[in-house]
Amino acid sequence: MSPLRLKMTSKKMMMTMKRKARGGEHSQARRVDHKIKIEDMVAVGMENEKIIKEVVSLSLNMRRMEQLLHALLRRIPAT
Repeated sequence: MSPLRLKMTSKKMMMTMKRKARGGEHSQARRVDHKIKIEDMVAVGMENEKIIKEVVSLSLNMRRMEQLLHALLRRIPAT
């Protein structure tokens, strides 16, 4: 491998490490942590408004937000 390519790879690695340290979009741990947190709140039976506020405050990606809100809707008995 040429020195330039090696340098690029290490830079890429550094960027990835920084992103993971920051807990960016690709950080699996952070996502799992949110999931557990919200599911605990649902299990405890917190008011839906509070949970929705928490979901919004996390500013997750739209797909994840939809999943959580669907989980809430399933919990509410149909009237």
